[in-house]
Amino acid sequence: MSSGSSLVVPMVLWGRYAPTHCVSAILMTPDGKYIVTGCNDGQIVVWDVLEHFQVAARNMLFGHTAAISCLAMGSEHRERCYIVSSSENGEMCLWDVSDGRCIENNKMDKVHSDIAAYHLKSAKALRLVCNGYYDEIVIIDPLNLEIVYLLVARVESDWISACCIITPPNRD
Repeated sequence: MSSGSSLVVPMVLWGRYAPTHCVSAILMTPDGKYIVTGCNDGQIVVWDVLEHFQVAARNMLFGHTAAISCLAMGSEHRERCYIVSSSENGEMCLWDVSDGRCIENNKMDKVHSDIAAYHLKSAKALRLVCNGYYDEIVIIDPLNLEIVYLLVARVESDWISACCIITPPNRD
């Protein structure tokens, strides 16, 4: 037995048709090259968008043990496309879309029902604005999946079911 690092590479093979995939979350990358679907059993499939609006499965990603609740972009880089997934038990993963690697993962005590990737004016990088079955808005760094800010109400609140970020037009 060698004393090197152990690497686990999941490999998925299927026949002419993909397995049943009950979609619970969907995301299309801004460049239109990929569609990403998360399903009720925790699997994620990255689809290549081909000519004439056809799709072909690129990767099936395994990293969650519960249903996928939401998906969001995890980077703004054109050369490296990252996505973030969140599941109904608080698991979050950062994925490299091109090769299907899980780059980072984290388990939170918060269950996100919505994640929006947003470039905050005060930050040099992309941030994830998350809301869900909890009483605050959570701002997360997508590259390490750590909480950067918490926006907490001054009054006693329940849970936040929706969040929308509106930016004014640029004024030069």
